Amino acid sequence: MMKALHVFARDLRPGGALLAIDPGSRFVGLAVCTTPQLFGAAPFGLLQRLADERWRLERTGVFRKREAPSSFPSRTEALLHVIRELEVSGVVYGMPYHADGSLSRECRYAEGEAQMLRAAAGGALPVLMWDESYTTREALGHGRAPSAKDTLWSHSAAACIILQEVVQTLRARQLLQGPPHELLGIHRGNRVADRGLARASKRLSANKAGNSYPQFRGMGRSPAAFVLGVVL
Repeated sequence: MMKALHVFARDLRPGGALLAIDPGSRFVGLAVCTTPQLFGAAPFGLLQRLADERWRLERTGVFRKREAPSSFPSRTEALLHVIRELEVSGVVYGMPYHADGSLSRECRYAEGEAQMLRAAAGGALPVLMWDESYTTREALGHGRAPSAKDTLWSHSAAACIILQEVVQTLRARQLLQGPPHELLGIHRGNRVADRGLARASKRLSANKAGNSYPQFRGMGRSPAAFVLGVVL
């Protein structure tokens, strides 16, 4: 994990954004870093596969734009558009590992999608694969039954939690070089995240280091994280 994080941090382009992807066959959640201090993450939007196999991008909050394209021929094209628009320097891909840390069928699917995206972006885009096994459940919260809208947007919330974990880990491990405002100086005015997603991130942060997940106690939540193209 540490080697993967070191490689990912080393290859990040100064001044670029970080994009987190919570993958799925029908819905894809997106989140980005929105503060120059690299302290937090904010939901960006949701990709949805339509009946005609096109993909629709629905933005949220401060990222809503009337003139921005919202329909794309493929998921990869949609993600490439977001990467170019936000000047993304690194992508974090959620990996739904089994509870014992082994690869699930969905992990193989996510790996393939991540490789396609990296190749389409020119092959030099840093991509970090990060455990997201419990993020959707955490994003939905506890207590009342979630509404259809809550369930739909839980994908974006999960991406937000994934990115928040990575950001916190990079800072805690002191893997970022140079002043924070030079590392991630994007969207300085966009500091407002959806309150529900912020609470989800806060809940997960309070349960870090495996406190809520005994199988990962003592080793963090991402024992199998890796960077594409890097042999650990």
